[in-house]
Amino acid sequence: MIEIFLFFNPIGSVCLGTEQKLLRQLDKFQQEVRVHFVPVLNLDIMEQFMKREQLSVGNLAKRNQLLRAAYNLALDYKAAQYQGNKKARMLLLRLQQHAPLVQYQYDAAFVAKMLDKCKLDQEMFYEDRQRSEVKMGFDSDQRTANQMGITQTPSLVIVDTDRKVDDGHAVLIEQISDPALIPHLCDLIRTDPAGFFTERPENMGSNFRIF
Repeated sequence: MIEIFLFFNPIGSVCLGTEQKLLRQLDKFQQEVRVHFVPVLNLDIMEQFMKREQLSVGNLAKRNQLLRAAYNLALDYKAAQYQGNKKARMLLLRLQQHAPLVQYQYDAAFVAKMLDKCKLDQEMFYEDRQRSEVKMGFDSDQRTANQMGITQTPSLVIVDTDRKVDDGHAVLIEQISDPALIPHLCDLIRTDPAGFFTERPENMGSNFRIF
């Protein structure tokens, strides 16, 4: 089985494009594929985001605002997962698409509207949102990102669980700035999985690492 971990900044527009491209590829796989969307949030990730958006990294008020927005969006996503990963991803994409991300303030009315559009049970969502397990899940995501060496977003880790750990069973592709790369990667995995996990495919650049 193939497992794909997409590490993303909850308010990153580049991450949004990568998420959409990846989800459109899933139905094309003949083998079983499990996808994990993993929000990553720390000061380095936010500084990268601010530079990309041409915002002053020295503006502490703006940085704190963006951190709060990203953190709340990540927790909303984690809470929605209690009603199923498919609905949670739909909510995530809607929040990312429709929120004015750089100016975004956490707005309960806006979130409620998106919950309704995604057919999520609002009462259940807000109960789950208060669960300590939601924050614990977010903290676990940060540890996973750290263990896999994620320093930039969006990044992909693709794992072939059928391969031996010491035989090149996973690859890391950091900072996928071109979402069009996703279909190419998926085609390589589908057509030549053994080669994909043992050799650097063409045009992958220095951000491709086998481990």
